[in-house]
Amino acid sequence: MTPTQTSSTPETTSVSAPLASKSTLPPPPTPNADGVRLVNSLNGTTEGSGFAYFNKAVDGNNGAQPNDFAVAKVGVYAQWENQNQTGYFEDTNTSFWVLINSTNAAVNAAVGEASNGYRNFTAYQDDGRLLYKQDLAEFYGIYYCQ
Repeated sequence: MTPTQTSSTPETTSVSAPLASKSTLPPPPTPNADGVRLVNSLNGTTEGSGFAYFNKAVDGNNGAQPNDFAVAKVGVYAQWENQNQTGYFEDTNTSFWVLINSTNAAVNAAVGEASNGYRNFTAYQDDGRLLYKQDLAEFYGIYYCQ
C-alpha cells in the first residue's frame, strides 16, 4: 500500500461528534490561513497517519515542518473516509476530529468537516503529494482542513 492510499483496516477510535447539516457550499480554501493536514506517513516499511497543524498555509506547506502533530494510527494507514478519526495535539492540549464524507474527489473539493472544539473546519481533498520529511519519515498530504 502506498502512502497516498488509505487502509481498509477498521481499527478506529469513534467519537460522538455532531455534524451540522449544511444547506450552502463551504467557502473555498483560504491561502495563508492556518489549518490541519491529514497525512499518511512512511518510515522505512512502517506506515502511519496523523494530523499535521500548520499555523500558516503558505505554498501548500510544501516542505514546511508542522507546528504541531497528532498521531492517528501507527503501523497502518488511517481509514480517513466515512468514519470519525481523532487526534490529540499535546503541545496545544487540543483534540481534533474529522469526518471525510467523500472519496476520490477532485483536488481542493470539499469532502467533509472537522472541529477542534473551538472552531469548525471544512475538509478538502489534497493531492497525495510528498508534503514534508522528518528524520527518515515521509509525510503525504491526503486531506486538509481549514
